[in-house]
Amino acid sequence: IFGKKLKKSVTVGEEEFRILLSLSREKGTIDEYEKEMIEGVFELQDKPVYEVMTPRVDMVALPLNASKEEIAECFAKTGYSRIPIYNGSIDNIVGILHVKDFLKIVLKGDDGIRDHLHKPAFVPDTKKIGELFREMRKKKIQMAIVIDEFGGVEGLVTMEDIIEEIVGEIQDEYDIEEVLYRKIGPDTYVFDAKIPIEDVEKVINEKLPKEEYETLSGLFLDLIGHIPQNGESVTYNSLKFTAIDVRGNRIMKIKIEKGKGNEEGKDKTSNRRS
Repeated sequence: IFGKKLKKSVTVGEEEFRILLSLSREKGTIDEYEKEMIEGVFELQDKPVYEVMTPRVDMVALPLNASKEEIAECFAKTGYSRIPIYNGSIDNIVGILHVKDFLKIVLKGDDGIRDHLHKPAFVPDTKKIGELFREMRKKKIQMAIVIDEFGGVEGLVTMEDIIEEIVGEIQDEYDIEEVLYRKIGPDTYVFDAKIPIEDVEKVINEKLPKEEYETLSGLFLDLIGHIPQNGESVTYNSLKFTAIDVRGNRIMKIKIEKGKGNEEGKDKTSNRRS
């Protein structure tokens, strides 16, 4: 044994591994779910963080001077275990408050939360997810604040977000299942505006245009060309899109009606309060 040279380990490239993965699936060594999960790891490696983060407009964060009642209500309503805390502006995140630490504050009767905050981790929006996942796992970080090139807060990403991208949605007993669409009549649907385009296509069984946007809200804005008012509509092929819930600059709900659009082609038309 001694004096014998060890053979060099053979490395397998990603493409070769994918082939082996498919063969394993065909032979029944692994099931389809396991195959998709492993492929998900590969596909995620080089994606930038901004593709899986919770965007700034959807972030739940609280000011440093929030009352105990406000904090308790926020934890209770969201079901989150961690909440970013900012001082003055959301661009100035000063720490992360864990629900367990907040309970200690309440039980001890402490006045403020500053001394109980965990140091926030900041990551650039261009950081690769694979690299971030390894870093968060090594440092035992559960939440990171995503910043843009100017240092402004762009969103946040959690370890759960990354894992869900690999294995699918994680539902625990405290999660409230989100309903992203409802069928309200023959060929008529109401969608949450942030639903991915590909999911809309599956529901209505129609092909939709794809550009830089990923959500139904992005498609609607691209078609109509401006921030809509409640009740404003636009058509694409045989489809009619109506913004039925607009809050400020954000579209919350969009109604899609099949067979109510322009049958003659892809020309888009805009109508107010239809």
